[in-house]
Amino acid sequence: EDWQWVGGGDGMYNVFDQKTNRYIYNESQFAPLSRLDLKTGERKSIAYQNKRKDLRWNWNAPILVSPHNSDVIYHCGNIVVKSPFRGEYWEEISPDLTTNDPKKLTTGKGGDGNIQYCTITTIDKSPLTEGLLWVGTDDGNVWITRDEGKDWTKLNDRIKGNPGYWVSRVVASHHDPGTAYVSYTGYRRDDFTSFLYKTTDYGETWTSIAGNLPQEPINVIREHHRNPNLLFVGTELAVYVSVDGGKSWTRMKNNIPTQPVHDLVIHLRENDLV
Repeated sequence: EDWQWVGGGDGMYNVFDQKTNRYIYNESQFAPLSRLDLKTGERKSIAYQNKRKDLRWNWNAPILVSPHNSDVIYHCGNIVVKSPFRGEYWEEISPDLTTNDPKKLTTGKGGDGNIQYCTITTIDKSPLTEGLLWVGTDDGNVWITRDEGKDWTKLNDRIKGNPGYWVSRVVASHHDPGTAYVSYTGYRRDDFTSFLYKTTDYGETWTSIAGNLPQEPINVIREHHRNPNLLFVGTELAVYVSVDGGKSWTRMKNNIPTQPVHDLVIHLRENDLV
């Protein structure tokens, strides 16, 4: 009785407008995006893929509501598109940010099948600085823009030990605009190394903060919004916590089963970890 249906498909991202708590952006696989008005029940298709059929979209195409203006939303295929007003219209704010490798595309010579490759898997925006965006792709690229997409800088070569794998998460810090976190997962390559990095200078240099994490592919990292040294990681097997900014990690047990953890959220008001 406490549940409400918001959309079909295989259950992709559902992102709230947290300012109003009225609108939710719901998608199914490969980015059919709609806006649901929870007050009136009205649903509207706002997918940019209706405009351009040539774009590639991840099974879980990232959606982002701007922390500065909740009318502004972003959706990611192999490019980043931005809507200044709740998906009513869109503008392209990036070139193709993937490797666009023909061997991985649906050309009949590799990459064929149901799953599209060379797509953006993760996006985040600094809650402190307008115009500062971070992006990661399924083929190993990490990007930053500091001017809302006018200029993009690829950061791959600045990440020492960068495996070039699927970027599972890029997260902007709540406490310093130059700080961000990046995790890679080698799960699809049978590499179970914990790849986890941090920058404090807008991506110029990166430091591994994997510390004593076991050999488990990382799916997500979260920084606490009140304490920059309090970090949480979700892997293919468990949840880990660090109270010293990633120097050391402890597995959180307390009845959590051994299972994949694909996402984590820290509730801004209740301070709960979900």
